[in-house]
Amino acid sequence: MHDSSASRATAIDPAAIPRGLFIGGMWREATGGKTIPVSDPSTEESLGTIADATVEDGLAAVAAASEAAADWAKTAPRKRADILMKAFHLMLAKADGLAELISRENGKALADAKGEVNYAAEFFRGLYSKKSASAYLDALAGVQEHLGALNDAVVAKALIARLGKSSKDLSPEVLARADGIVTGWIAARIKSDLEELPGVWDEFRRRKPFWK
Repeated sequence: MHDSSASRATAIDPAAIPRGLFIGGMWREATGGKTIPVSDPSTEESLGTIADATVEDGLAAVAAASEAAADWAKTAPRKRADILMKAFHLMLAKADGLAELISRENGKALADAKGEVNYAAEFFRGLYSKKSASAYLDALAGVQEHLGALNDAVVAKALIARLGKSSKDLSPEVLARADGIVTGWIAARIKSDLEELPGVWDEFRRRKPFWK
C-alpha cells in the first residue's frame, strides 16, 4: 500500500467515520439497529460495522430528499454551483484518504481507488468556468435590467390609466397628480435607459457564450 507523507497527511481514520445512515441531514441507526461487518480483504482485519439499511430506511431517505429538493430548487443557480464546487474541492483535498479507505474496504489497488475518487468528484464540478460564466451572465443581467425598467415605465403608465377608469374613490385631482408624478418618472427613466441601452447591448454582444 502506498505510504507517502502526502497520504499520511490526508489519511482518514476509519474509527472516526460515522457508521450510520445519513438521512434528513443527520446520522442515524438503521431501523431495528442491524449492522454489517466490514473487513480488509487483504488482511482480514476488522474495520468495524456499518448500519444495515432496511426498506423503511430507504423510503425515509427518498422522502427526505424529496422534501429537500423544494428548497434546493429555490436556491440561486450561482449558489448551487458554489456548493457543488466546494464539494468537488473537498473530495480532491481528501482524495488520498478516501482512496485508502476504498482500498482497505474492498481490496482495490490504491491507484485505481484514487482514480475512482477523482472520477466521482467530477460529478460535482461545474461544466463551465465560473469566470467565463459570470462575465456573460453579468452582461446579460445589465440588458435585462434596462429592458425591465423600460417595461416597468410603460406598465406604470397603463396602471394609472386603468385606475382612473375603475376607481370611484379617487378624485380627479389625485389621479392627475399621480399621473403627473408617474409621467415625470417615466420620462426621466426612459431617457436614461434608452441612452445607456445601446452600450449595454454592445457589451453583451461582445461576451462569448460560456457554453461554446
